[in-house]
Amino acid sequence: PFLARLRRELDIDHPHVMVCESPGDPIGFAAPTACGASFAFGHSDALVNAGRGDEKAIHAVADYFLKAPDTMATMVSNHDHFAGKRLWDAMDGNPARVRVTAAAYLLQPGTPYVYYGEELGMSAAATDDPDGQLRGPMSWTPSGGFSNGTPYRPASTNLASHNAEAEARDPDSMLAFYSALLRLRNTHSSIATGRYVAPRVDGRTMSFQRVDAREHTVVVINDGDAAGSAVLA
Repeated sequence: PFLARLRRELDIDHPHVMVCESPGDPIGFAAPTACGASFAFGHSDALVNAGRGDEKAIHAVADYFLKAPDTMATMVSNHDHFAGKRLWDAMDGNPARVRVTAAAYLLQPGTPYVYYGEELGMSAAATDDPDGQLRGPMSWTPSGGFSNGTPYRPASTNLASHNAEAEARDPDSMLAFYSALLRLRNTHSSIATGRYVAPRVDGRTMSFQRVDAREHTVVVINDGDAAGSAVLA
């Protein structure tokens, strides 16, 4: 109730964005009677495990927005190690698994939060500190490019190959893939703000549909290692 009051106070002059961090009850704090938006802890773990081919997790991802409000702030990692590894490391450096995981949360409802460097396939920083591994400087260039000074933490372990400068020139890079997905989301109203309907899982293939008054979009994602098929309602 206190956060709901704060939410109302924030919007007195004009609308503001407010997102709460409540790992213990993310859906509860996303309710209009609380923050109105909340980071989707739990869903983030399911997304990662689904991307690794876990069938139980694939079902959890498909069904999540049948109950969760579309004000959830979706993600696959953040700055705290309790939320998991960087996506590249969670997928053991498998770019295909990174891409199917990204597609799932960028095409579902919610407001996606892309943790910096995720769009490059940036790996952990070269340190033994669990939180420090997630908080290394952004990989701007093959040499770092963070500043002219000494970076505050060690660089990513794949800095030389996965950096913004190199990937901006590569149409097949992870950066190009994320850019294409976000462009798709932002140019199709059904994906950006449409209803979430008909989620289904066939083996390791997940499908769902996004619908609004103007268009109807079908999304099919194969989390398996081999060709899959989907039965659409």
